[in-house]
Amino acid sequence: NQVEFVGDTGWAVGHYGIILNSRDGGKTWTKQVSSTEKTLFSVSFIDSLHGWASGDESSYVWTDNGGESWNVERIEVSQVGLTQDMALAVPDIIYYGIHFVDAQHGWMVGEYGNIRNTTDGGATWGSQHGSLLDELKTMGVMASDVMSLSAFFRVHFTDPMNGLIVGGGGAVVSTTDGGQTWHWVSRDGTHADIPNTPIYDFVQPGSDGKLVAVGSNGLTLTSDNGGAKWTAAKTEADVFTWLNGVAVADSGKGVMVGGKGSVLLTSDFGKTWRPTKDQ
Repeated sequence: NQVEFVGDTGWAVGHYGIILNSRDGGKTWTKQVSSTEKTLFSVSFIDSLHGWASGDESSYVWTDNGGESWNVERIEVSQVGLTQDMALAVPDIIYYGIHFVDAQHGWMVGEYGNIRNTTDGGATWGSQHGSLLDELKTMGVMASDVMSLSAFFRVHFTDPMNGLIVGGGGAVVSTTDGGQTWHWVSRDGTHADIPNTPIYDFVQPGSDGKLVAVGSNGLTLTSDNGGAKWTAAKTEADVFTWLNGVAVADSGKGVMVGGKGSVLLTSDFGKTWRPTKDQ
């Protein structure tokens, strides 16, 4: 479901709690014991030793020795925006995305617009999606509970203050204060540049505001200003399947992958893409 590299050392996570580790830049992989059978959707490492992976049924795992051993944790369901009647229907949350910027500051995102954050390395987790519900009220949206929020799939922070999240229905939200307040950039087609379709993954190559995002039905978007304005990328072949993984280096070269074995390459920060068969 996701791959993370720190130098030549990398980890891949997926179904049935599988975690694979490479120490040679991906040439060979070995299986690590995750101590869970729950699906893991996302992984984040801050160095070659300290990492976290989020998954199904409100669970996540963490390691402080590069994955030689993993510890399983369960995070209690947030009560923010959750009524007593809804609680019976939401016993657990799937956390699709996780990202740590350092050993203390991390975020997990998932179903029902949940945004969870920690400032102590995962010892405790707070809830940050309340500000999005409050903003919906000011926008005239009557519903003010988590059932009005789409799932969030990926979260990334450039530093402890500035972060971005993408999700279902073309949802994009941003923060400049570490998540104390989140603001809607787009939801359900409200942003002219972002269609009402799921955005599954995004990356921020470099430090000058460039973004590349991918999603359902071949959706590929780029931004040059941190997400304020988006432009549809050009592909040399029609892509109608889902795209759920993208990586772009600071040089502008990158790859995105998706359904039906789709693999496309870019050399201009995601503005144009070509199938690998053309390589």
